[in-house]
Amino acid sequence: FVKMVRMGRDPKRWSQRAARESKKSTYKKPSKSSLTLQVGRVSPNVISSIYTPVLLDLAIKNSENYAATLIPNDTDDNGIGDNSNVEQQQEQSGAYLFTNQESIDEFTEMLRETSSEFTSNDWKVRANAAKFERKLDEKYGFFLPFIKKYPQTETYIRTFQRRLHSGEFHPLRRGDGPLSTSSSVILLFMLHRNGVRQDLLLFLGLFLIVGLQPLALVLIVSCGKFYLDARSRRRPEGFPKRMPRVTAFYSDEEDALAKLSRPVGTAFEANSDDTKEVYDVIVIGCGLAALYTSALLTRAGRKTLLLCIEEDACGVVTYSGFPFDIHNVRLTNLRSGYIQSLLAPALASVTDPQGGVRFKAIGGESTGYAHTILEFDSEEDPFVLRSGGVASDATMLYNNAGLPNEFHGLCQALHASAPDYFFPKMVAGTMVKQSGNSGDDYYGEVAARSSKLVLEKMFGDNELLSRLYGGIGSIGEDLSMDKLSFGMLLSQVANSEHMVHYPIGGSRAMGHAFANVIEKSGGKILTGVKLTELLFEEYEAPTSDADKKAKNKQPRCIGVKATGGKFLLNDNGSLVSHMGFLGTFYNLFPEKLRTSFGVPTKLWTLTERRPHFKILLALKGTADELELPSCDYKRCPYLNEDDANSSTRDKRGNNTRQKKFFSGHSYLHITFPSAKDPTWSRRYPNTSIAVVTIEADDDFVRLVDTQPKIYMKQKYNEEAKHGLLKKVIKDVQGVFPTLECKIKESILYGPLSMGLSHIPERFSAPGINCGPFFNNLYMGGKDLTMDTSVADLVGGWMAVNSVLGYNYIDYKYLERNVTKDVESFLGYPYDGEEEEAFPMEGEPEAKEEGRNKKED
Repeated sequence: FVKMVRMGRDPKRWSQRAARESKKSTYKKPSKSSLTLQVGRVSPNVISSIYTPVLLDLAIKNSENYAATLIPNDTDDNGIGDNSNVEQQQEQSGAYLFTNQESIDEFTEMLRETSSEFTSNDWKVRANAAKFERKLDEKYGFFLPFIKKYPQTETYIRTFQRRLHSGEFHPLRRGDGPLSTSSSVILLFMLHRNGVRQDLLLFLGLFLIVGLQPLALVLIVSCGKFYLDARSRRRPEGFPKRMPRVTAFYSDEEDALAKLSRPVGTAFEANSDDTKEVYDVIVIGCGLAALYTSALLTRAGRKTLLLCIEEDACGVVTYSGFPFDIHNVRLTNLRSGYIQSLLAPALASVTDPQGGVRFKAIGGESTGYAHTILEFDSEEDPFVLRSGGVASDATMLYNNAGLPNEFHGLCQALHASAPDYFFPKMVAGTMVKQSGNSGDDYYGEVAARSSKLVLEKMFGDNELLSRLYGGIGSIGEDLSMDKLSFGMLLSQVANSEHMVHYPIGGSRAMGHAFANVIEKSGGKILTGVKLTELLFEEYEAPTSDADKKAKNKQPRCIGVKATGGKFLLNDNGSLVSHMGFLGTFYNLFPEKLRTSFGVPTKLWTLTERRPHFKILLALKGTADELELPSCDYKRCPYLNEDDANSSTRDKRGNNTRQKKFFSGHSYLHITFPSAKDPTWSRRYPNTSIAVVTIEADDDFVRLVDTQPKIYMKQKYNEEAKHGLLKKVIKDVQGVFPTLECKIKESILYGPLSMGLSHIPERFSAPGINCGPFFNNLYMGGKDLTMDTSVADLVGGWMAVNSVLGYNYIDYKYLERNVTKDVESFLGYPYDGEEEEAFPMEGEPEAKEEGRNKKED
């Protein structure tokens, strides 16, 4: 041991080696081992040395046993062969493997060949090759021929597997990112405020904060692109494979003129077959927006029923044989193509992309296409709103260089962000709500403010400009500036610079074109239906606030009850209401259901708009003889009009404010549909009509301080009605002296409910959206947007998109909606000349305006 230490050897390793040697020396042969086992001596060929002698010995013994079985039966006692035992011998021979020397020699040769295989080194190569082949087959299976053809592929696969195992291809980054978490959040916030797209912000956040690898981001984008491409090619659910071919609603020009004298729709008869059918969609309401909604739904393959409470589905009132367009259809900015892109899919026939309907610009070239005359209750001259000249005229008239132009630019920029505000109203979901509240939603931010604050900040003490733009913004509703939403004002100011168009043939021309599409696509229009309430399935009263909001706890709407029958929906049907939020949830809703589940969020904080009276005047003479303008006239009271109201006292002696119509001062809106429509003189020669709009005063309606605040009709006598009519006619003749002694017929029509007031709270109420409410109830029309003709149509378009289930991906990434899909699947070729219902010879402007131009 000492010598080994001196020689530099490790004693520990030496002791371990000695222990191993001692174990070898004490090895004992197992008691139960093979007889041929030779310890320490292993034959290089076990087959020749061990198995061959044993197997040959067994083979010889097997052959000898076989021979022993044959000798007793070989011959009989006389030495003659016995053939009767042949079959028995054959059965015995089948039990022996070796029956002769030849079989033994074959077996010996087989053992020799097998032994020779093990004596050479080739068998190991072949065994390894077979093993490798088996592993390749288990690993690659179907792709094995490709791997054999391109062996380099396996190298790449092994490299990829090695890197994957080492973590190089992990979807999440290991270690610190390029920026700290706080710096990444600040960067994302700055990009968000600068209007960077939300999908890009999402990917950047995944990379900076979550730590997603670039390769994983590429994979996500690729999968998303594949999904979007597949979705963009897919036909929307429910769309017919082939849309019905719709011909024009007229056969010739005379037939078209004749149809303008007939109301739109079919009069409802109690307990008719219409009440025995079930429908995919029921639309309730009246006017062009309700017809437009129904036309799009029928084009999308839905069996649609439109129920109108009026006698004419397009909202026209017939009095003394004359059709009065009381809704004052005004389509702004028609040349931009946006309005036509909305209308064309619902109007198109096989002969014309707009169903033969055309539009004429209000005003003329000589007047700069003036569309509205504003007059204030002061000594100021009237202000004319004309296409492209409002800002310049205001600058010249009020000697304030630059300020009107700056204000118009601000309104147009804010109005351009309106889609970001209205988009979340037609798509349900958390993601959409977040997107709707993005930094781009400037319209939603300013719409929740009063106009007075903005006008004072913009114009300061310039009362003239404040009054002018207050009058422009309050068209349709007489509100003081501290109550008017700036969203309504800026939209009106932005649209005041555009040309305004009126449909040739009036509302009935568009109404008959819509009705033609509805009826020829499988839908129905019933008029004069007295609706009583909405029908709902049975339900259990909610026990908590969570149950009130839970969709699965709310009952479905199953139809509508009317005087004379019920109209039912199918199991997956929907109901679309154009009756307004107050008209739907407070007039048609069962009181028990409203008490149990409530109304849309914040609806109780809003106020109903003051009802309107329509004064219908039939005039002697043509528009040229009476010098009637095609533009509208509006009288704007002083901004703080509450101060001009009369003051009275109630029974308790408290001062109360009452709304009264004051001649020469109160709100007054005059239109001449006969001067706008070029076909009027051909249908009703030597006759003109006028529609005058005023707000109902407190002798006829009363504001009830409820939640929400609504107007209730008062009991009034014919004397009060006649007195108001005389005041209005006096004012009309004062504005247009040529009408003195020219009024043949007059009637006071109303009061008419006008929906929600345009106060700031309306634009901040989250419950003002398309729905669905109660799982399948949708809202459409002007209460979703605002009280203009275009906004009313857009409200119907929003409701249709919501009913058909278009989602966030369809709008934002695929740019799909119902009008684009209908247009793409319609398949009407327009190779020849377009067909017009009312060709306007000698008026190239009328033929030019409103034509559906297919421009990119």
